Amino acid sequence: MATIFETGDSDVLDFPGQTMTVGDTFEGISTINDTNDAVFVSLVEGQSYTVTLAGLPANSTAFSLFYSNFTTHAGDVSEEGKGQDTGELIKDLVISEDGYSFSFTAPNTGNFAFGQERDNWDDGDVTYQLTVEDFTPTATTDGDDRLWGSDIAEDLDLGLGHDWFAGGDGNDVIVGNTGNDRIYGNQGNDTLRGGGDNDHLNGGDGDDILNGGSGRDKLRGGDGEDRLRGHTGNDHMQGGNGNDSLDGGDNNDRVHGGNGNDTVNGDNGNDKLYGNQGDDLLSGGLGKDVMMGGDGADTLDGGAGRDVLTGGSGADVFVFGTDMQKDFIMDFEDGVDMLDFSAHGLTDITDLRIVQSGDNARLFIDAGNFVTIRDTDIADITADDLIFA
Repeated sequence: MATIFETGDSDVLDFPGQTMTVGDTFEGISTINDTNDAVFVSLVEGQSYTVTLAGLPANSTAFSLFYSNFTTHAGDVSEEGKGQDTGELIKDLVISEDGYSFSFTAPNTGNFAFGQERDNWDDGDVTYQLTVEDFTPTATTDGDDRLWGSDIAEDLDLGLGHDWFAGGDGNDVIVGNTGNDRIYGNQGNDTLRGGGDNDHLNGGDGDDILNGGSGRDKLRGGDGEDRLRGHTGNDHMQGGNGNDSLDGGDNNDRVHGGNGNDTVNGDNGNDKLYGNQGDDLLSGGLGKDVMMGGDGADTLDGGAGRDVLTGGSGADVFVFGTDMQKDFIMDFEDGVDMLDFSAHGLTDITDLRIVQSGDNARLFIDAGNFVTIRDTDIADITADDLIFA
């Protein structure tokens, strides 16, 4: 909460311990009645800001707005409220209407005092007041930014550099762009994009959309029904709570569905997919994938490549599409789990060639494509275990 200090002839509105960040707006924050009044805010070097003024005189009036880097109530803008205000000029203004806005870029990081200076000032002639109505950052820098969101919805490109951003309660759209960024959506239904390099994205509460972009990214959906995509790079993804949809994208990813009934897709690459809790759908896609359903009634489809499938607890279904090759099932439970060959047009168990291979059962669709079931006797494989077309 801002604090107003009564300082003799001047009023100073201070924001102790707060940093202006993109999307923040301080509305109606200060009335500047003479040259001894000022507004103190914390700014970030290279950040662009927009100021909106209101409460103007009846006739056009000339002002000079300045800033000066104060860390305390010191200098010419002081608690005594005496002396002419000094500081680096922001802009000479001739203001004749409400809602006048101007933008500027902070020259360095620190606490700044904003006020106005008018030639030939005479306290007896004060017939107007100048109010800083809105004060809003409008862009990021190309350096390593550290930004906090507000309760409104942010729409922000973090630009170059290794950036850190934490959103507020709004539905934010944040793009990391280049650099190793850390982006936290927190509350709200957020859209977070990492861009290039190795990013950390955390959706927080709400139904979020996360895209890691290129690089080795870490994505965590948090609470809510989230959609996560790793894109390119060896990514690590965690859905969290809720019924989430996760896609590893290219390269070799590690993807965890978390709690809820999740859809987990490895896409391209040699992926490790985990359903965790809930009734999950796991699809390996291309590559040699390792898939573990976890708790619940899961469906596992290895896709193309030589995949290793573990259903876990629950009544699981192992699906073998037309692009399968030589898959391996670690834990088939007779009378509980099912084998789905419907994509091959098979109508009866006699369409399969089933042979014993040591302690394992091996089911051939043709010479090049078969399924090996660990620690299973072929006598235990019956038509009741199979799903046909």
